[in-house]
Amino acid sequence: MCLLLPFLSKLWGIPFHLLPTYIRDGAACFLNMGSLSAGCEGAPLLPLLFVLVNMGFNISLLHLLKISSAVASCLASTFSVPLSIYAFTLPLPYIGVASTLPPGFVAGAAVLIAGLLMHGLPQPENCGESQE
Repeated sequence: MCLLLPFLSKLWGIPFHLLPTYIRDGAACFLNMGSLSAGCEGAPLLPLLFVLVNMGFNISLLHLLKISSAVASCLASTFSVPLSIYAFTLPLPYIGVASTLPPGFVAGAAVLIAGLLMHGLPQPENCGESQE
């Protein structure tokens, strides 16, 4: 990764000679110290909370995969996408003004969740006798 820093800094639009300053300012913002406190509200609690929630989500999906099937794990992760998007429309601290979801997203999420629920319904067994 360190060998890719010159290429990545050019890709990100940061001149390579300013990269150490950029990294130092980012670390100061993460640690919430120094003169860069504007725009760094919630640090380091929010980034660490994100990492912990992400690790918990991944561990729970791996546990679900262990105790069930790959299909159930895939369906659970698919179901979590609209829920997480909806959660970010709530008036959460540090996010600012709550946004609204467009009607197309709500309709698409409803179709997705309805499909997931129908997929999870038990299928009736074929009780009919074959007639020959």
